[in-house]
Amino acid sequence: MKTYKSFLFPILIIVLLMIYPESSRGDDPTNPNPPIKTQSTQIYTPCLVSQDGSVITVEFTANCGYVTISLVDSFNNIVYETSMIGSVDSSMAINTAGWTSGTYILVVTNDSGAIFTINVDIP
Repeated sequence: MKTYKSFLFPILIIVLLMIYPESSRGDDPTNPNPPIKTQSTQIYTPCLVSQDGSVITVEFTANCGYVTISLVDSFNNIVYETSMIGSVDSSMAINTAGWTSGTYILVVTNDSGAIFTINVDIP
């Protein structure tokens, strides 16, 4: 009888894994928190933003064509906007001296839509 029980348990496990294979892989569709699957991708960044005191500099690392650079305040108002040709190694400096301190959203758009956004803290 002892041999029979020790033989039955592994068979039961194999049958259960065959019936419910997604449970063994962690892909259970009823699980609201499935395992995280990571994939390495390189993020395309058409511009770099730096800040030195009250000056924000936007430097382009790709040819983006005719772009509009906007700064939007916390009330969703555009407080600064300018247009230029965004080409490799071109840049734009924005002086924010005298602006109300807070977090602003810098948005770069072209004819394809928004191509870059970043939060900028104005001291």
